[in-house]
Amino acid sequence: MLGEANASKMNRPLFLRLLPDRLRMSAWARLYRPASKCWHDLYRGAPLRFAPHISMDLISGDVISDSIAFTGIYELRRSRRLVNIAQRGGAMIDIGANLGYFSLLWAAGAQHNRCLAFEASPQVVELLKHNIVCNGMESQVQVFPSAAGKQSGLLNFDVGPADQSV
Repeated sequence: MLGEANASKMNRPLFLRLLPDRLRMSAWARLYRPASKCWHDLYRGAPLRFAPHISMDLISGDVISDSIAFTGIYELRRSRRLVNIAQRGGAMIDIGANLGYFSLLWAAGAQHNRCLAFEASPQVVELLKHNIVCNGMESQVQVFPSAAGKQSGLLNFDVGPADQSV
């Protein structure tokens, strides 16, 4: 697995590793976010705080990726809630799945969990698929490289800057 192979290279700052989750997020934002581009190794095989056996490859300089790389968490309260619900099992639809953080957390919650992950950005969907395959979750997470809406059709779509996944 991706995380196991790279876990020994993962050197999140000790200060962040010692802090409780809520303080870790705040400290990262104030102290490390401005210098995040200097920590390239953190973006390969970054383990997730609420599913440490799951890891992700991320985009250096991307807001979501920076948070996950340094803390293992994105949106702390939402992550905790999702992990608690995922333990009960079931299906989830992840609209705007991005790099797969919430999809992977859901699938990791219970072996029988299933997720339909929709991502419209061509530059992001390949990394989403990569993160799912590297964690062996292809049977649990199905990727749809398209947007989701209440009616079918074609729309213009701006994928945004290359260094951002949002």
